[in-house]
Amino acid sequence: MRGLSSRLTSRVLVLAAVVFATLGPGAVSADDSLELLSAEERAYVEKIQGALATGFGVSVAVDAGLGGGASNGSSAEGELDTAGTLEVLAAANLILSGVAGTLRETPPTSMRGLIETNMGVAEVLENSYASCKAAAAEEGANSALQWGRDALGDVFGLPLGDGGSTVAGKARVLSCVASENAKVNDALRVAQDALYARVDEIKKEEELERELLGDQGGAMCFIATAAYGTSSAPEIDVLRDFRDEVLMQSESGRDLVGFYYAASPPVAEFIARHEMLRTAVREAIVDPIVAVVSATDCLWSPAHP
Repeated sequence: MRGLSSRLTSRVLVLAAVVFATLGPGAVSADDSLELLSAEERAYVEKIQGALATGFGVSVAVDAGLGGGASNGSSAEGELDTAGTLEVLAAANLILSGVAGTLRETPPTSMRGLIETNMGVAEVLENSYASCKAAAAEEGANSALQWGRDALGDVFGLPLGDGGSTVAGKARVLSCVASENAKVNDALRVAQDALYARVDEIKKEEELERELLGDQGGAMCFIATAAYGTSSAPEIDVLRDFRDEVLMQSESGRDLVGFYYAASPPVAEFIARHEMLRTAVREAIVDPIVAVVSATDCLWSPAHP
């Protein structure tokens, strides 16, 4: 019966996590909140949202798997189902480790500021419930010891003392689980808040860019793009990264970007119409700037802490 109980609690755990990921408050919605993000950014945000929703569902599922004892602080009567508890906690850790794996994935360039936060949260998730599993295993050993003492006591007709599993021992395990649930949820909220804050920043940056560019949008609005003759040159990606990770992070930097957006369209258009000038601007101005920015990448890029 105990083996059957363990299998059922693990199934409850997995099912609850999946349902929460689908219907929970962290689930991806079909609104327009991400419309200003690039396709790569949207895909990343939706993937992280789904992973975090799964993570939030784990504490609910753990509590369901343990009969609700962790959430209400109840010790309940009877001994701790050690095997069932260990299986539930192991399944929870497995799911959270999967969430951690998603958080460890490299985000788009514009979101690399999340790396440090995500790594810290991932570490918490990967180590989740370790102390509770140790406490449950100890309580199981105490239970086995008490069973042996009871058996010997029955044989010899002597009370051999109470050193086994107790209601208090079970309560300690459930208290540990409740504490760990809170720790996991707090870590997930940190990752969620950081993600949404960065999304809001990107949306504001995009809105600012559109406002500054007005009806003059297009690749030729940027001097670097005009110099290279394409908006997909890898050198331009370097400059975009520097803009997003350095300039857009301060008021003075944003002012500089705003001035560039306002002043560059006519200059870029003129450069684009003259091949020799494009070459001169590219080789004498843009290439050296790109070289300096690339050489100092380790100082400003989140990918190089």
